Amino acid sequence: MNLGLTMRWGYSALQFNGTSYAYFPSNHLNNMRSFTLEATIFSTASTGTILCSASPTAGAYFNFGLSNGFLYLETMNNTGKPFQVTATKKLPLLEWHQVAATFDSDRKLITLCLDGIEVGSSPIQGIPYQAIPIQTHIGAGKYQSPSGYQNLFYGHIARIAIWKSARDIFEIAEDAFAIVPPAATGTDLVLWTDFTEMPTEDRSGNGIEISYSTPPPNYVYSIPSTGVTEKGFIDCGVYPEYNFGGYQPYTIEGWFNPTSTADMAVLVAFEKDLHWQYYIQYDKVNSRLIAKRNSDGQAIYSKEQITEGRFYHFAVSYNGDSKMMSLYVNGNLQTAEYFPGGVANVAQGRLIIGGIGFTGYIQNVRLWKDCLEQAELRQWILNDVITDPRLVANFDFTTTPPMDSMGHTVQLLNGAASALATTTLELADRKAQLGVSMPINSSYFNSVEEVPLPPPKVIKPADQRELSSADLKEKTFTDLVSFWKVDGEKQHAFREEFEKAYARAEEMLSENENLRKVYTRTDENGRTKIIYHDLRGDALIYDRPIGEVTDCTIWWIVFVYSISVKFLGIFLPLPVFSPYNQIPGKIFNLAIANAKVLAKITAVVGTTITVMSGLDIITEMHREMILWPILKFIVVSAGWFALTAIIARAFTMATGLVAAEIMAKFIVWAAQLTKLSLEYDGNCAEQGQG
Repeated sequence: MNLGLTMRWGYSALQFNGTSYAYFPSNHLNNMRSFTLEATIFSTASTGTILCSASPTAGAYFNFGLSNGFLYLETMNNTGKPFQVTATKKLPLLEWHQVAATFDSDRKLITLCLDGIEVGSSPIQGIPYQAIPIQTHIGAGKYQSPSGYQNLFYGHIARIAIWKSARDIFEIAEDAFAIVPPAATGTDLVLWTDFTEMPTEDRSGNGIEISYSTPPPNYVYSIPSTGVTEKGFIDCGVYPEYNFGGYQPYTIEGWFNPTSTADMAVLVAFEKDLHWQYYIQYDKVNSRLIAKRNSDGQAIYSKEQITEGRFYHFAVSYNGDSKMMSLYVNGNLQTAEYFPGGVANVAQGRLIIGGIGFTGYIQNVRLWKDCLEQAELRQWILNDVITDPRLVANFDFTTTPPMDSMGHTVQLLNGAASALATTTLELADRKAQLGVSMPINSSYFNSVEEVPLPPPKVIKPADQRELSSADLKEKTFTDLVSFWKVDGEKQHAFREEFEKAYARAEEMLSENENLRKVYTRTDENGRTKIIYHDLRGDALIYDRPIGEVTDCTIWWIVFVYSISVKFLGIFLPLPVFSPYNQIPGKIFNLAIANAKVLAKITAVVGTTITVMSGLDIITEMHREMILWPILKFIVVSAGWFALTAIIARAFTMATGLVAAEIMAKFIVWAAQLTKLSLEYDGNCAEQGQG
C-alpha cells in the first residue's frame, strides 16, 4: 500500500495577481434592507478591491476594498445618495485578516471591522439600493468601460460571505472562525463561499454559481512551516531526554520539504563535538534519505525517490530488543537492518534540525522513547499527538515562534525563519494533486491511557464576595477599565456598554438555571458522568468508571476545562468530542504541569473570580503556549485558516473588544468559574489520588 501525499495542515485560497477575478450573478442581493460583507484576505498590495457590485450608470451598490492600506466601503441608498466610510486603522499587509462591512438601515449606520474590531463607522439615511441587475465581482473593482476594471486585488482570498442583515461584531467574529456555514436566520445568508476545496461552491443554500475570469485566478495551498537555509538551522537545545544511549528504543519522525540543498545535508542530528548518536541525512544526488546510529559507517537508505519541492513524512525507529533499525517514507517501510551494537551516551548532546547543507521547510518533528510499529506511524502521519506518555519532544514549526508542547526551548538560528511553503496550481489541476485538507483528530486516535495528575496543594481560599452583589459588579467594571486600559474620555461610553452587558449576563443566568449549576454529575451503572452547561448547550465532558479518580481531581478537571475550553467557546462554535478520549483530563494535565499557569490558577481558587482575573489566567496560558495544544484538542479541522491565527484572533478580541454582547458572555464565564471556585473543597490537597 502506498499512502497518498496529503499535507498535515495548512490553508488554501484563491490567488489574485492583479489581472484575474471571480464573479457571480447578483439577483439574490436585490431588495436588501441591510447587508454584511465578510472576507478573509491576505493582501500583498495596499490597494485592491475585495467585493464590488457596481456600474458606471447605476453607481455603487457596494464597493468594498483597500485604498492606500485602509479598508473602505462605497455604497448608496435607495434614493441614489452615495456614502463612503474609510477605516481609521491601517490593515497590515502579508498577514491573514478577516474584514467586514455592514450597512445597518435600522441603526442608520455603516460600520467597518478588522479582525473583530470596529475600525470605522458613518451615519447613513435610507436603505440600500434595491435592484442591481449586474454581476458581483470578487477581486475586481467597478466598471470603467465595457471591458475594463480598476483596483484589482493582489494577494489571497480564502472566504467570502454576504448576509441580508447587519451582523453584530460577535456574529462577525464567529463567522471568521466557523468551519462550516452557520445556520442562517431565515433567508439572511445570501452567499458563503470558501476556497478550501476546489471547485468552490456557494454553501448558503442559494446555489449561486461562481465563475472566473480568463485567465482565472490560481489556487494556492499554503503550509505553515519553518524555512531553513544551507547555514540556517533549528536549535532544539541540550536536554538529557534526547539521549537514547545503549539499546534504548526510539522513533524520530516528522515532515520535511527539500527545495534546494547541498549534495549531502543533515536533516536531524543529535551530537556533541562531532560525535553522533543518531542522525538522518538527505542525499540530494541519489534523491534519498540516509539514517545512521553512532559515528560509524553503518547506515540504511530509502528506496523511494525524494522530489524537491514536495512534502514528505520521514520516520526512523530502533527496536532495542531485536536490534533492528527501520526507515520509512510516507509511512512506507524502505529498509530495516540489524544494528547489533549499542550507542554511547552523549552527555550534553545537542539536537539540531536542518542546516548543515539542508535548504527547505520543516513542519514538525517528534521524538518518542519507543519503537513505533508501522501501523502506529501511519496513524500519526496526518494527525497530532499532543500528549502521550511515550513522547519525548513534539516540535511544531507551524507556529510563530515555533514551539515544543513538551516545554523544550526552540531557537531559529542563522537565517532560519517561520515561512509558508506554497503550492500554486491552476484551477484545472486542483483535485488530483492536493486531495482534501486533513482533520486534526488526534483525540480520536490517541488510545493511550493518561492518568490525571494529582491535584495541586497549598490552596488558601480568600475572602468571598456574593456572586451578584453590587460590590462585585463595581469591582468587575473597575477591573475591565484597568485590563482594557479604557481612558477617562471613553469611560462614560464604556460604562453604558458595561451596564448593558451586566444586565444581559444576569438575564442569561436567570433564563437558564443550568448555567448557574455549571455542571451536572451522575454516578450510575458504575460510571461517573459530568455534563457541562454553557451558553451553547450541554456537553458530556467526562465519562469514566466510578472511583477511578478522587472527587477532588474531578473538580480540578472541570475547573481547568472551564477556564480554557469555555473561554475559547465564547468565540468558537466548538465541536463536541467524545468524553472517552479524556480530553478534559489531558487539558488538566497540560495546565497544572506548567508552574506559571498553575500559580495563576491556584491564586484564584476559592475566591470570587472577576472577568479580569479569568483573563489574567488566559493571558498566562497564551504566554506559556498552552492554548495552542488545547485548541488542537478541540478543533476538528483547521480547514481554511491556520490554527495559529485562530488563537491570535481569539486572544486579541478577548483583550481588546468591549462590545456588550461579548462582555456579557465574559461575565457569564466568570460567574461560572466563581461558582466552581466557591465550591472548592479546601481539604482536597489532603485527599489521596484514586
